[in-house]
Amino acid sequence: MKQTSLRNSVFLIALLLLLIPGYSCSLYKISYKGKTMFGSNCDAYWTTTKIWFEPSEKSGEYGAAFIGSRMNSEGNYAPQTGMNEEGLAFTRNAVETPLKELRNNPTKTSITNESDYLRNILKKCKTVVEAKQFIEGYNFNYFSNDVFVYVDKSGSYLIVEPDTLYIASENTFALANFCPSTTDLSKVNKARYLKGKAILVEGIDTSINYCRALSDSMHVCRKWKGDGTLYTNIFNIQDGLIYLYFYHDYSHEVRFILKEELDKGKHLLALPSLFPTNKEYEELIHYYTPRNSKWAMESLVFLFLILFVTSLLLLVGLVKKKHPEKGVLISMLASNSILLFFLILVGIRNEYFYMQAPYQGNVFSMLDVASYTPFLVLFMFIYLGYNLILKNNLKVAPKFQRILFWINLILYLICILIFTYWGLYAIY
Repeated sequence: MKQTSLRNSVFLIALLLLLIPGYSCSLYKISYKGKTMFGSNCDAYWTTTKIWFEPSEKSGEYGAAFIGSRMNSEGNYAPQTGMNEEGLAFTRNAVETPLKELRNNPTKTSITNESDYLRNILKKCKTVVEAKQFIEGYNFNYFSNDVFVYVDKSGSYLIVEPDTLYIASENTFALANFCPSTTDLSKVNKARYLKGKAILVEGIDTSINYCRALSDSMHVCRKWKGDGTLYTNIFNIQDGLIYLYFYHDYSHEVRFILKEELDKGKHLLALPSLFPTNKEYEELIHYYTPRNSKWAMESLVFLFLILFVTSLLLLVGLVKKKHPEKGVLISMLASNSILLFFLILVGIRNEYFYMQAPYQGNVFSMLDVASYTPFLVLFMFIYLGYNLILKNNLKVAPKFQRILFWINLILYLICILIFTYWGLYAIY
């Protein structure tokens, strides 16, 4: 019974965490007078964004360009967006994991390599109909936190959600971080989506100036670190043109002619190197978190281990010996448990480092509750310091426990300094 309860608790926590997409993105598609433009904003914190070109290697396959920032477990960059020489293009947005259970179909192929799967779609398909047929042969619920949109020269587009896929053909389409088939669009309150829709309603055009302005209206720039839209890509589907803008700066543009790049052979380019120095981006790459710095992650793990061992020793002392200030000890152990959980969160999630404090997600979850942990640590630092130094009522505790109290106090101080650097107290 206890093991079942524990498993249920772990599952609930994991589910609550998964309810929040890691990154916000937006996209749009415009078809007008025989021309289709497909644009997207990737709103993320990666500092390793690349664009790479892969010519066709086999008869019947197509060359393609891809953009991505995240290295997957297979050692390849995972495509975030891309377009092939036949005009089939795609991009992906993070979404909330569907609450209903996603089951694999044993008659379909399982996805084992994210990068190969996504690249093969553009290598082997030239229309959204072909892409749909290809994807239907796989258990595409592998991407439980993503919605994909594919567009071809006809202006038709394929939407691939975690549990369904379908083709549509409206002249205009816009999307942010939600599944369109299960969302009441009249209730969507994402500002970047609403801004884009408002412009599309006023009148459409397929000029690059219009699309650039539309992308600009849908971009994100957050208050804390000026981060937000990492890059913008606009695909001219008919002409095979790729327009790039970096770090929400729309005054500098880089254009690629896909055919010419494919003729050069397989090659990869770092996106930041294509643009002038961006002050806000420079600040981002020198802002260290466990997600972008090995030494920051190692330091976090070391801090976690010391706090864990200290808490364990305090717990042993509480169980084995009577303590005159048991309330202080119990409150410390409770706050330490919460802090340990929070340290795990900051080690695996990006949201706290870039969003306004205290963090508030699109869907209320454990992340929102945990964002108040730094304030609990600040309170406990004052509370423990008062009892140790000013009130001096812990002097009757065994010497070893007093040493543990001092270690715990120092750990709180270290956490406060780290949290201050990450802006977790910046509630203004």
